[in-house]
Formats: sequence, structure tokens, C-alpha cells
Amino acid sequence: MKDKDEFSPNLNVPLNKYSTRIMIIKVVLYRFTKKLGLSSARIFLSIGMASLLIFSIPASAESIHDDQKADDEWHFVLKPLYLWSVSIDGSTTLSVPGGGGGEFPVGSSGLTGAFSFHFEAGKNKWNLFTDYLYAEYTSKDVTGPVGFLKGQNELTLHLTEFGGTYSLIEKPKYKLEVLAGIRHLNVKNKFTFDKSNLFSPLEGSANIWDGFGGARFARKLTEGISAHARADIGTGDSDVVWNIVLSMEWRYNAWGSIYAGYRWLNYDFNELNGNDEFGINIRAEGPGVGLGFYW
Repeated sequence: MKDKDEFSPNLNVPLNKYSTRIMIIKVVLYRFTKKLGLSSARIFLSIGMASLLIFSIPASAESIHDDQKADDEWHFVLKPLYLWSVSIDGSTTLSVPGGGGGEFPVGSSGLTGAFSFHFEAGKNKWNLFTDYLYAEYTSKDVTGPVGFLKGQNELTLHLTEFGGTYSLIEKPKYKLEVLAGIRHLNVKNKFTFDKSNLFSPLEGSANIWDGFGGARFARKLTEGISAHARADIGTGDSDVVWNIVLSMEWRYNAWGSIYAGYRWLNYDFNELNGNDEFGINIRAEGPGVGLGFYW
């Protein structure tokens, strides 16, 4: 019989009004992080649950803005280490000996590492935000440019956003904002042949800068619970890049929340430098969950 996971929730304890909410959060986070399979995710879970156990005081929310400061004061939002269980579908293009490029598939289940956070600062109708995502993928048994040769395709991504929003419509139960900003993707790609003693690895990298514009919408559904949507599209170094995020958020007190949702991110980029070629055409998507802190 297997030992019980030290992080698994104990469901055989009496539950009151507040511990029931905590147990629900713990079950959701535990199952999500177990599926993700990252040790860092388990660490985040234990820290997050300790915070919730100490501070899980219910808050009433008459509107979507009740917990924010007055309009003429600065307010801040931090979402540290939100977990995006992202899968990637697509391909990269690397320069091959003799000139030209060879296309290499990127597998959908090769996530080997991830880290992310989000921060906002706002005053009146304006907000500034930044977002960072780090992810590593390793796809094995990938067919190389020569059909009978296989290898391992490694992809490392550093995705950073800087932008701002302006509130067009603010009502007690919903809010509509326009947004614009700059997105930077640092990507590194390495293909290692299984017969590494015969062929040298193929490598490529790029720093991709794009501007983007879009909108985001928030709608209060019930006390403390709201729905959120964001969509943007951009271009620059990329032919096109688009991003969509749908989420639900539970504001469990004046300064804290837990949220879950789904995100899609699509990149189409190709660069030619003489005989060197690097390209990336991928769509990253998956569910996400995390904690938010407001002050």
C-alpha cells in the first residue's frame, strides 16, 4: 500500500463554514499541482495554504470595486507564482547544414519547468501591469530533417509583458478596460540527435519584440465571485501574436483572492539571416490557478 502524499488533503475531519472553503481550495490546488508534476508547485501549495488558513476571513462585496482604495489613491495587485499548466502544439525551424531550415515538432506534454508572476499598480482610471512566464519543454523521439534520424527537441521560453490599461466603463457590477503594451519573447531551441556521436546539435534563438492592443472585462456574478476576460492581438517582429484569457476569481477577503481559468497564446514568427534560419509557430494553452493579493 502506498504511503499517503504529505500534501494530500485530509477529508476525514469535521468541517465548519470556514474550513469547508479552505478544504475546497486545497483539493483544487492539490489535484492541479499533482497533475502538473512540479516539485515547486507543491512548495507553492503549502505556502499558499498556510496563508489561507491564517487569513481566510469572508468578505462581502457589494460591487466589483469595493475592496479597492479610493480612485485618487494608488492600489496594487500581486499574483505570485500563478500556475499555468501549459501545453504547446506547433513546431520550430532551425538552420541545417547546407543552408535552409529544417522543421522540428514541439510535443504537447513535454513541460519540464515553469515559473510565473503578475503585478499591477493603478490610480484613478489608469493601471500599469507586468507579467512574466518562464517555461521549458523537452520533446523526445522527434523526427529530424532527415526522416530516419530522431532526436530530442528542447525549447526554453522567457515571456515578459509591460503594458497599461484605461477604464472606459465602470459600473457597480462590471468594468471594461482597453489595454496596450509591449511583449518580449526570448526563445532558445536546441535539437540533439540520438546519434549524437555522428551529428552536432542544431541550435537557434531569438529575441522577439511585439506591440499589442486589446481589452479586458470584469463582471461581478455574486458576493465575492467575479468573471474576467482578456483578449489582445499584436505584431512587430512576429507575423502575428494573439492572447486570450478567461477566468473566475473568488475574493475571500479584502486583500486576498483565489482564481482559476484558461489561457491561449499563439506565436507565428520566422527570421532569415543569410543562410541561418530560425522560426517558431506555436500555440500554448492550458488551465491556470493562483492566488492574488491586493493592497
